[in-house]
Amino acid sequence: MKTILFFFSVILLSTISFEKEKIIPAKYKNETKVIKFMYSEEYLMDYGEKMFWDNTQEHAIMFQDRFEIKNLVQKLPQSNSKLFKNHNYCFIIPNSKVNDTVYADFSLKAWIIKKDGKSIYYYDKEGNLARDLRANYSFFRECW
Repeated sequence: MKTILFFFSVILLSTISFEKEKIIPAKYKNETKVIKFMYSEEYLMDYGEKMFWDNTQEHAIMFQDRFEIKNLVQKLPQSNSKLFKNHNYCFIIPNSKVNDTVYADFSLKAWIIKKDGKSIYYYDKEGNLARDLRANYSFFRECW
């Protein structure tokens, strides 16, 4: 009886492990998840980070391998929060301990890196990063 129970437990645990792999495919675990807020509805006010996450029906998602967006943003000059308009894009970057989070507004010129619960603002005055992203990924264009 104990042998049957043991084999049943092994089979059950194997099945559960296999099902978890189906939910989060292995190929996505090390990729940057990019979320775009789609504006399928109208909003009367400037929305922030909370509204971005509360309206998941507005999210379009792309996964990108070896996407060094955080390093590119950190090379930009720091700015103040007044240049950042809305949370239009979110980049979730896998890290060994916790995920790094980078936000961009619609222009892809104003950026936020969340670190230790604080927001560090950056601004790309010339728009080089925005131009490169839109040229290489239709996901960052208005109509894609």
